[in-house]
Amino acid sequence: MEILQFPARKHAPAELTKALLALPRQSSKARAAASSITELLRDACEGYWADGFARAGGAESEQRFRAMLPLLAADRIEHLTQLTLLAVRVEMKHWGDPEYVFAADTADEVLIDFAAYTDTDEDRLEASQDNRNLWADLADNATATALEENAAALSQAA
Repeated sequence: MEILQFPARKHAPAELTKALLALPRQSSKARAAASSITELLRDACEGYWADGFARAGGAESEQRFRAMLPLLAADRIEHLTQLTLLAVRVEMKHWGDPEYVFAADTADEVLIDFAAYTDTDEDRLEASQDNRNLWADLADNATATALEENAAALSQAA
């Protein structure tokens, strides 16, 4: 199984997906602002870039992402980073394969309802794009949650 490309963690991918979906829904403004931070993780994904070259290494990207959360406990940083990484990695699988949703590695990577799409080429592409966009939104939501928790920790420290 090749969902996650980082050392084994405490959670299985399905458990991470459930935790990711259970995060509080941040505002669209917060998710949009968080997207630039999520880009730190996307920079390490070759499939995201038209030229096929990652802009940063995976370890470097993770370190930069974690550095944005200096006030959170180490275990919370780890958890939120892993949730965001999962969402980014599933999103990136869609960039590499325009019909990935139809051959997803696991069922929990499919967030769309196939019944909403017909079996035309256009709808198949739209289904995959919609699924990719849901994963991108989950990544940005996880980042926004992490940033909100870090800001709350700053308020409590003051």
